[in-house]
Amino acid sequence: MRPSRTHSVWAIVLFFIVAASVAWAAFVPERVTTGTGSGIPDGIDPAGDRNNSYAWCMEVLPQTDGDYLYVGSNRNLAYFIYGGSNMSSEEIENLSLNYLDGDLPYEQPGATDFRAKIFRYKLDGTQPWEEVYQSPTLSVSGDVTLGRESGFRGMETFSPVGQDPSLFVVTFNQGSPNPVCRVLRIRPDFGPGDTPEEVYTESTDTLRGITTHDGKLFIGTNGNRGITPAVWCAEDPVSQDSWTPVLYPSDIGRNSVGVWDLISYKGSLYVFAGTRVYKGRYVGSGDPAANPETGWVWETVVGSGASQDAKYPTGLGNPRIAAMSPFLFSTGGEDYVYVTTFANMPVALAYLAAALNGSVSADVAFSQFFARLDPAQVYRFDENDDWEMIIGDLKNNVYPTSDDWGSLEGTQVFDSRLGNYGAGFFNPSLLQQLQGDDTNLSFNQYTWWMDTYNGKLYCTTFDYRIFTRYIRERTSDPEVIARLDMIDQNNTNPQGFDLYATTDGINWDPVTQDGFGDPYNYGGRTLKSTPEGLFVGTANPFWGAQVWKVTETAEGSGGGGGCSSAGLVPLGLFLLAPLFGLARKK
Repeated sequence: MRPSRTHSVWAIVLFFIVAASVAWAAFVPERVTTGTGSGIPDGIDPAGDRNNSYAWCMEVLPQTDGDYLYVGSNRNLAYFIYGGSNMSSEEIENLSLNYLDGDLPYEQPGATDFRAKIFRYKLDGTQPWEEVYQSPTLSVSGDVTLGRESGFRGMETFSPVGQDPSLFVVTFNQGSPNPVCRVLRIRPDFGPGDTPEEVYTESTDTLRGITTHDGKLFIGTNGNRGITPAVWCAEDPVSQDSWTPVLYPSDIGRNSVGVWDLISYKGSLYVFAGTRVYKGRYVGSGDPAANPETGWVWETVVGSGASQDAKYPTGLGNPRIAAMSPFLFSTGGEDYVYVTTFANMPVALAYLAAALNGSVSADVAFSQFFARLDPAQVYRFDENDDWEMIIGDLKNNVYPTSDDWGSLEGTQVFDSRLGNYGAGFFNPSLLQQLQGDDTNLSFNQYTWWMDTYNGKLYCTTFDYRIFTRYIRERTSDPEVIARLDMIDQNNTNPQGFDLYATTDGINWDPVTQDGFGDPYNYGGRTLKSTPEGLFVGTANPFWGAQVWKVTETAEGSGGGGGCSSAGLVPLGLFLLAPLFGLARKK
């Protein structure tokens, strides 16, 4: 029997759907740390160490015997987030959180040793992971040991003039009554048992921003009182005396500037301080517009209100954004800075936990939860400092009508979104739309890290859905259960961080949406592109951080790197429904 024209059309549709699904094979994830499976200790340590919560920073250092991937960890970060570092050893052992009853979810490791570690891995895979440095002991109280550092937060490979590249590491130190952070230098001949050189110290609990600009190394600090520099630079960082000030808070009319991140772009240095962005360039001390001490001139790009001294309002009009980070990507012949965002999730989660322990009703808990839910966005800007929304929800970005930053009323900052996803890489399902509900149900509260690999831009997320699973497993309240089931019905993104890719900087496709099959991998904390593949360091405070390597074995289809089948297959089955109807009428 000759096939009808209708059947031929649907056969073509089916062919393209199947062809699209084959594109998934373009990405091959491989776990390169020694843990196996989910719920098994990893922590980058070959022996397994659940206390190494995050692969917090990652960088490649060329050495005499080959290139090595260095990874800095933090220790038991969840305890610092919830105040555990200020508790006695007995209280740490019996920790009861403000937000969750009982122990930390899924029996996190008992936090007793807070000395951060650095690991390395030979890129060609010929040598196993090795621990090369542990922060020295600062104090011991009972069974609790505090280190000089509780985490290594950033890394940058930098070549001083006429020298081979060294690895510079900025540190994190919470838990100490008088915290001091350092910049450490690891030279190319570094090995296990060696001690990094201390080239800078600062009385603060964290150093974070570090980058290379104009042949110098720059670091960001928590400058305060308008007189302590927030940004320093050095051409040859060998000691404390090597550094010169670049930015004082008073240069931009602030009393304090807590630097979150830095990036060099089009001849200027951009400073990301929480939800504000400043742009600086060196013009020399003779320029009347410059600080005579530093020779730098600064302007506010994203700052307070839509005033004349700032092109965009603080947080781009979204008061719930806590911080932003920048990354370079070239597309369409243009160089852009892509910007990820970070939102504080514990308060939102606290309300769900309050429903778990019965302190508030389910109605109050979920209404407050959704009022505070703020899935992450992705923006970009060009050399003219013109910003565009790539991933996000327009209604959350407005110029406020007053100084009340708690209000989301005002003139829109952006009149369109370029990308194919709403905030948190979420689009309401057809079922949700039919219910008249446009609530963004994404649990991706950070777009955490980006890097470019094989011409594609990759972006990771922090997905805290593992905590709602914890609540669901422990509640007997039918109303809480019903509401959580509703979320599951309308948001099928599972527990575990997401990794997305794009070739054009606008249309994105998922590489993984379940933390590479591990729900405890709630964040893709770091990415590092190398000739051997794209390395992904995870945030996993339950069983320890992991490192994965993503490679491409074939050319994928679709605008975002070959994973477009995730959206096409369900749509295709929906479109094929009429064909099934025709078959039944025969």
